[in-house]
Amino acid sequence: MRSDPPLAAELAAHLLRQRDQGAEGLLRRFFRQYPKLGKRDRARIGDLSYFVLRHLRLLGWAEDPATPLENWIEQADLTPLAQRAQTWLAEGAPPPDPALTTAQRLSLPDWLCDALLAERDEAELTALMAALQQPAPVDLRVNRLRTSPTKLQARLARDGVETTPLPGIADGLRLTARRNLRNDSAFADGLYEIQDAGSQLIAPLCGAQAGQTIIDLCAGGGGKALHLAALMGDQGKIIACDVHAHRLDRMRPRLKRAGARSVEIQPLTGGDDDPALTPWRQQADAVLVDAPCSGLGTLRRQPHLTWRLRAEEITRLAALQTQLLARAAQLVKPGGRLVYATCSLLAAENQAQARAFDAAHPDWTPLPTQDLLRHAGMTPPGLWREESVDPWLRAAPQDQSSDGFFAAVWQRSE
Repeated sequence: MRSDPPLAAELAAHLLRQRDQGAEGLLRRFFRQYPKLGKRDRARIGDLSYFVLRHLRLLGWAEDPATPLENWIEQADLTPLAQRAQTWLAEGAPPPDPALTTAQRLSLPDWLCDALLAERDEAELTALMAALQQPAPVDLRVNRLRTSPTKLQARLARDGVETTPLPGIADGLRLTARRNLRNDSAFADGLYEIQDAGSQLIAPLCGAQAGQTIIDLCAGGGGKALHLAALMGDQGKIIACDVHAHRLDRMRPRLKRAGARSVEIQPLTGGDDDPALTPWRQQADAVLVDAPCSGLGTLRRQPHLTWRLRAEEITRLAALQTQLLARAAQLVKPGGRLVYATCSLLAAENQAQARAFDAAHPDWTPLPTQDLLRHAGMTPPGLWREESVDPWLRAAPQDQSSDGFFAAVWQRSE
């Protein structure tokens, strides 16, 4: 069997080539080629490949300062970088060369470094990247349709899975050690969903109550629709929409496992006048737009995204986000609520979208997310800075040890 650096290099290159897919599925498919590798071997190789991807630019500069970044991104053999990464992991990385630019030091493309600095200073960006370059913990959301946090903790402990409550997050638990739970019996019984702490803050912003109608306009695999069903006690109607039918198909077994019968799946065509949405104009108590975005807040789990994105892709996503917000606003009834959320870290996808909606919709009232979460019993520490005056939610990895999330909420005038 080949040693770790060549396999880690092969895996890193594989992740870079398959730029439109999530890392978790790519890892599973990659390791099927090496059935003799044990669980610890796969974890070790996976960690080394992630280290290469997280520090790709810095490793490439240390290996050969004359080699352009693009050459390393497109390089078929990253073994030299994996070997250097293994040394750094064992002995510690050398102190950064003072000649390095901020983008080189933080291992970012130049355009992305500039974009991230648009609404934060260099010290904050350094802290953010340090957090994003760490492995993510495993967080669970207890399914209150089937159990309680206390009961689930006890059940998992009996199975040898230790957890601690997520501070200020009502139904959140965090594993004390990372492990794969896909074959766990409590998971199979629908007692919980694997959901990042930051993601668990989004659905409560809808203010969902039993008997209401909530539209999840970009439902994807259904994580937040499932959360809404639990918050509503499965009493009401949740319309889970998406233009990608295959994503909605993945939701069906999750709904069955969770015992969520209030969720209706509705495929969309993607047009502004989608006939599936016409009956719901000004009918929804709340509409959630968990918008397609760059996903940069998930870099701890998806380090290949750093090198997949291009500046023009952010422009395209921002235009789509604007369209989705306008479409969603048409569905909210008078006095209802609109929630916009991303797992992005970029102002163009977050603050700029919120400000543009404010300017275009003066009859909508921005709602303070801090008050909304407090009313929902969610009080995670360190989520809002004392000097902050804006109404938005910004979960940051360096503050909450969560993925990065942004959310804005508005209420339609009566």
